Amino acid sequence: MSETDNNTTTESTEIEEEATPILECHKCNKTGTDFARCSRCKEVFYCSRTCQASDWAKHKVECIRPEDRPRPPTEEEVVGFVECASYEECRDWLAKHPAIINKATSDEMFQKGYLALKTHPVEIGSRFIRNAQILQYLLDIRKASGGQQDITLFFSRILDSSNPEYKNSFNKEWQDLVKRIIARLKEKEKEEAQKKETTDQTEQTA
Repeated sequence: MSETDNNTTTESTEIEEEATPILECHKCNKTGTDFARCSRCKEVFYCSRTCQASDWAKHKVECIRPEDRPRPPTEEEVVGFVECASYEECRDWLAKHPAIINKATSDEMFQKGYLALKTHPVEIGSRFIRNAQILQYLLDIRKASGGQQDITLFFSRILDSSNPEYKNSFNKEWQDLVKRIIARLKEKEKEEAQKKETTDQTEQTA
């Protein structure tokens, strides 16, 4: 077989491998290639009917037909949420723009909060982190309640002046997270400074 034939065979094999992805069962985490896809959401796979049936009570909460999925939020909607200073403002904004409540937006806001704490005043990064945490709480409530009462339940607890324990606990959680991020950023800055100092000393010695 010529070198050209060998290359053609290798390329063909790579294409075949890419065309057969390894799938993971949404219930038992078993991996394989010949799994059944959920016919409704088209997003998860199952290794057997048994796994699919036993997972339905949990999966039905997040099982949405592609055509019924909410649109992603616009940049203006996300920016508007970040600018909300009070919990009342957050509640009212989310009620008008519920598309913001999704994991991708929450993760993105956490990442931007991390970067903002590195390059901007603390209050800016802190607001990103707090509002990202709000989204995560809403997602957790939505999942636990089968998609109901996420905004209403969370903000009724946060704004309940007769029982401040929930609000205090939530505030402490995101504020502690901000403190940990700032501490880590300072550690990295110190490490980078020490690394630069060592490099400079080595260059001077050389």
